[in-house]
Amino acid sequence: MPSLADRLVPDELWELVEPLLPPRPPREHGGRPRQVPDRACFAAVVFMLRTSTPWELLPARELGCGSWSTAYRRFTHWARAGLFDELHLVLLDRLGEAGRLDWRRVSVDSVSLRATKKGSTPVQTPPTAASTAASSTSPSTAAASHSRCC
Repeated sequence: MPSLADRLVPDELWELVEPLLPPRPPREHGGRPRQVPDRACFAAVVFMLRTSTPWELLPARELGCGSWSTAYRRFTHWARAGLFDELHLVLLDRLGEAGRLDWRRVSVDSVSLRATKKGSTPVQTPPTAASTAASSTSPSTAAASHSRCC
């Protein structure tokens, strides 16, 4: 019977992920080499994504990833290196090549798209009164400019 990690990360998926993994960071202060395989930590990430479990409740022993903190450190290293963005593109390419993407069901979030043309400059709102009143909560600008502060 396959392990939990093997069920979460089958060989076909791991063959896509492994070449995308960033190089291991150098051990500047020595220490022992990594004991936990990347595949086990990736399985922990998949487990977290599928279950929405807090990291502290990760079944680390069953996944073979050492501890939740090891899996979390590996996850943050991979995320900063752009692994998940790259994997997303690779998976989309694979699905597209297999004709398994249904583009009729696409949604675009306009907030996440970069504006390529400058929008119109907003017009300044005219003041609502002929002159501004003195503030009752802060000193006037002229008085504040004469203060000797650090």
